[in-house]
Amino acid sequence: MKTRITSLLLLLFASFSANAQIIDFDALAIASDSTQDTAVWNGYVGASFDIEKQRNQLIYLRLESTVSYEKKRSLLVLTANNKSTFSGEDQVQNTGSGRLKYLFNFRKRLFPEAFAQLQYDAQRGLLQRNVVGSNGVWTAINKKGHQLFLHLGLMYEEELWNYTAVRPENLNGLTGKGTELMKTVKINFNPRYVFKINDNSTFSAIIYAQARADSYIVYPRISPTVRINIFIVGNLLLSSGLSGIYDFRPIVPIDNFYYTWNNSLVWRF
Repeated sequence: MKTRITSLLLLLFASFSANAQIIDFDALAIASDSTQDTAVWNGYVGASFDIEKQRNQLIYLRLESTVSYEKKRSLLVLTANNKSTFSGEDQVQNTGSGRLKYLFNFRKRLFPEAFAQLQYDAQRGLLQRNVVGSNGVWTAINKKGHQLFLHLGLMYEEELWNYTAVRPENLNGLTGKGTELMKTVKINFNPRYVFKINDNSTFSAIIYAQARADSYIVYPRISPTVRINIFIVGNLLLSSGLSGIYDFRPIVPIDNFYYTWNNSLVWRF
């Protein structure tokens, strides 16, 4: 048991987007009627082939892993990923993220969660993004075949950007500015829906809406994700997801919208 846990943690940190899990372990834990008096570990590792549309079409490979720890009424989930991007003959390995969240007393219909996130995406000019915050989570629906969760809270965000991903026609003499650092408090709202199609497949959808808690609240950053998981055999499953981000007023003048479509082979432990 100790060897398996150690291996999972080492693999997780070695692969360190962090938004949506491929397998939603917190939804599975909330759906269960039994309280785990002894610690229960779950995890998965996955490899994906993705197509992303920004200024040009990009192809990249991504490794992702998640480990969760459940005991009694507490749940800890750690997710991480790393991308290797290919654009023509160029290869860049500079995009990844890690996210840690902790659910307190999640058997109740209304419970708190805390989270922290590290993200970097030099391809878009995001050198580093650090987030820490907390939400109140309301389990609006918790049925055998489907679940609906509503998350609402506050988070503190630090983002460091440069101008490498800005179109030349949008620079307007900004090339000498170097970097932009933004520190702000944001309101965070994300509804999440999980639906069991049948015994071998599930569908999930989540929307992250984040906005500054001032006059800029009318310029949010919205990130939706939809995903279908299909178990192929045993613990091996195929996962296909479509994610997007629309930033009404980005910190640097990059494109407002981009999307990612990814297909992963996942092994669940």
